[in-house]
Amino acid sequence: MLTFGQQRAHSSGNSSIIILFKPKTMQNLKTLITVLALTLFLNNCRSSDPYRSNYLGSATTIPPGKDFELGGNGNGAFSAQVRNVGGSAVAISQRQSDGQVTSLGKLQPGDQRILQFVAGSTAVFSNASAQSAELGLKVIGDTNLRMGYAKEN
Repeated sequence: MLTFGQQRAHSSGNSSIIILFKPKTMQNLKTLITVLALTLFLNNCRSSDPYRSNYLGSATTIPPGKDFELGGNGNGAFSAQVRNVGGSAVAISQRQSDGQVTSLGKLQPGDQRILQFVAGSTAVFSNASAQSAELGLKVIGDTNLRMGYAKEN
C-alpha cells in the first residue's frame, strides 16, 4: 500500500510503503503527476508513422463511363487505401509518367485494397458500368496530387 499525506496502518500481509508529505509538497506532486500523465497521453497520440497525420481522405463518386485520376502532376510516390462503397465494380490502373499503363485489377463492391503508386504516376479508377461508382480513398505519402475526371478525347 502506498499512502500520501498521512500515515496509515495496513496489515494485508504485503509490505507497506508510507510516504509523508507536507500539504504544499502534496499539491506540487499532484501537479507533477497530472503534467506527466498529460505528456504521456499526448505523446502516445502521435505515431511513429510519419504519414499518420499527413493523409488525404476522399469520398469519390465516378459517373458511369468515366475515369477518375489521382496524381500525374509531377508528384512523389503515394499509396492509397481504396474501398469500393458503391454498387459498381471499378477497374484500377497506374499510368506512369512515360505513358505506360499497368492494370492493377478490379475492385468489386465491398472490396478494399492498399495500392502503391510510383513517383510521377497517375492512379486511374475507371467505371465502365451504367451506374455511378462510389469509392472511399485514404491517400498517404505525397498528398499534393491533382484530382479530377479524365478529359474526353
